Amino acid sequence: MKAVNLIPADQRRSSNAAGKSGGAVYVLLGGLAIVVAMVAALTMTKHSIAENTAKADALDAQAQIATAKVGNLAAYKQFNEVVKTRAAGVKTLAATRIDWGETFEQVSRVVPSDVSLTQLVASTAPGQGGGSVSLRGALSNPAIEIVGCAPSQSRVALLMARLRRLEGVQRVSVASSSKQDGSASASKSDSGDSGSGGCQIDDQIPQFQMVVFFGTPQASAASTTASGIKGAIQTLNEGTAGTTATPAPSTPGS
Repeated sequence: MKAVNLIPADQRRSSNAAGKSGGAVYVLLGGLAIVVAMVAALTMTKHSIAENTAKADALDAQAQIATAKVGNLAAYKQFNEVVKTRAAGVKTLAATRIDWGETFEQVSRVVPSDVSLTQLVASTAPGQGGGSVSLRGALSNPAIEIVGCAPSQSRVALLMARLRRLEGVQRVSVASSSKQDGSASASKSDSGDSGSGGCQIDDQIPQFQMVVFFGTPQASAASTTASGIKGAIQTLNEGTAGTTATPAPSTPGS
């Protein structure tokens, strides 16, 4: 059968017109969708920028707090350097120090009872202390100069053997150990002089001069000299002068 269109002709025209206008509506709706999408994207972008700005501000605040803490710790660092400097000076002085009191006590224990001493001089270097034994200049080590008298040469040898047992002794050297000449002894007796140093009362008693050399203290070569010790003292003084008051710790976030 043949299809028959029962719609009037005038109505057929309006239907075609509505169909044409309906396509424009779709275009308009598509444009609106694009605009909405762009607005949404712009909104999300602005939100992301705001979040990043907030993060940047937070990081900047943290950096300022860290900078403040570093400034507070600078004083502690300076104080730590002062402590290290003073400790180095103390170690240098301690390494070159000799406990002469303990050493003299040891000497008093080893000297035989029948040996008399007229001179006992300790010095850290030759030319110090006012000693009179010329052999002192043989070594620059710390040493003790001993002058005295003994009943016999064997007692002098015994004293030497005992002195070698002292702690830290490196060498015991005898400068002289001799008896008086008979004529010289007689002349001194006539003149009222009882002998050299007052202990050599007759020509049978030998008078000795010896030097007890000790090992160099365990320190650097520069520190064992007088200038090295002065330098250590100067370091101590400088460290003391540079001492600053230690600041109180800052509260977190300040």
